[in-house]
Amino acid sequence: RTILDHPAYYPHNLRLFPELVCRAVVAIGQADGGVVVHCGVGRDRTGLISALLLTLAEAPQTVILDGYAAGVRGFNDSLVDYPVAHEPHRDETALENRLRPRLEALAAFLEATDVAEFLLAAGARPAELNAVRDKVR
Repeated sequence: RTILDHPAYYPHNLRLFPELVCRAVVAIGQADGGVVVHCGVGRDRTGLISALLLTLAEAPQTVILDGYAAGVRGFNDSLVDYPVAHEPHRDETALENRLRPRLEALAAFLEATDVAEFLLAAGARPAELNAVRDKVR
């Protein structure tokens, strides 16, 4: 299978896995104490859930974009000491060239997505969304 590892695929993830995405977001609001959101790289599954959480909590788009960029840069930095076969370490120019279209796709996703509407349609209750907002804020 193709790995949906780019913000351009976020709408497809919502379409293909609405219940899973909704359960992840709702579980965060229901958790006692702090929550760690992670995936194998910390960029796209984490990025999707983080973008939804932050949007729901009314964070500025720049915060979401900056956070995503930090994740991409952090993973790239880790490749120096912990290389992986499917992704090479990139110098600053190559990294910026890779990051630019990702940030554009993420911004487009954020502008086109009504997060609360999606989550409610996927089965979340209004009180659960409020719990998520409170936890993230």
